[in-house]
Amino acid sequence: MVSVLAQEANAPWAVGRYGYFVDKYPHDKICLPNYAAHHPDYLHETTMHEYAHAIVLNLAEGHVPRWLNEAIAMVAQGGADKEIAHKFARREIDWLAPNQLNVELVSELEGEERTSLWYAYQQSAWIGEYLVNLKGEAGLAELLKAFADNPFLKELFMRAVNYPHAEEALKQVYGFGQDVLFERALKWLEDGGVSAS
Repeated sequence: MVSVLAQEANAPWAVGRYGYFVDKYPHDKICLPNYAAHHPDYLHETTMHEYAHAIVLNLAEGHVPRWLNEAIAMVAQGGADKEIAHKFARREIDWLAPNQLNVELVSELEGEERTSLWYAYQQSAWIGEYLVNLKGEAGLAELLKAFADNPFLKELFMRAVNYPHAEEALKQVYGFGQDVLFERALKWLEDGGVSAS
């Protein structure tokens, strides 16, 4: 189900004013900002972004961390900003660790702090682009399925020892975990990987 938010929802105190995805039963719901209805390019980008969240939720059965969820959604919308990539590469913008990036992505800050939220989305986007560079978009689909393919006993063990699903799925598909991914994605940007995207 897709809805367009009322004009009044575009207010500083409104959560999700730029669009959002909600897991509902029996259908998932995408809410698009009102101004997207008047700008075809933005409507396409926003719809692709939010629809990607539905795909992530359903393929990975809700186990994907926020940073990876946004990485895939940003890849789907085509939203990686090359100028921001160059700033990451020159260390002008902090490159956050997985847990820090998750925290930043759930913030709904306004004003000057809103820039740091944009940077968090861009970091996710470039991590997604790096994964696409390694195995194509098919690799992202394989990764999402790896979140949900664990036998019952393995799933139980992972929960008991608090082993992150992202760590297990990344190692299964790419051969390395979250910390290595973050290090390699930044190194890729520093080595000019963005120019190949």
